[in-house]
Amino acid sequence: MVDNQFFDELELRLLTVCCPVVITDDLNLHRDIVGGAHARRFHEIIDTFGLHQSVSGPTHGQGRTLDVVVTQADLPLSAVTVRPCGEYFDHSLVPFQLPLHYHVLRCGTWT
Repeated sequence: MVDNQFFDELELRLLTVCCPVVITDDLNLHRDIVGGAHARRFHEIIDTFGLHQSVSGPTHGQGRTLDVVVTQADLPLSAVTVRPCGEYFDHSLVPFQLPLHYHVLRCGTWT
């Protein structure tokens, strides 16, 4: 379960990052409980840093939404799906496609 220390560390890391952000995890944060203090703080943090949570719908066998895929709002995700819970797992698989562009750095020659 998340606590205040989790949120403090998340904010600190987001303040110091200088590259695209992708957060995927089972946060055990009941985001679907709208009035919950932890859900509210989570949404405040992602809003403050211009992030977007792309998982919609339950990801746990008991009908809760615990798993997240969080990216920068301007980083387009495609094909985010929530597959049904399997026979051996109580969490859903949440596959997604994330188009990342990278630049190849060429090393100089040593003389």
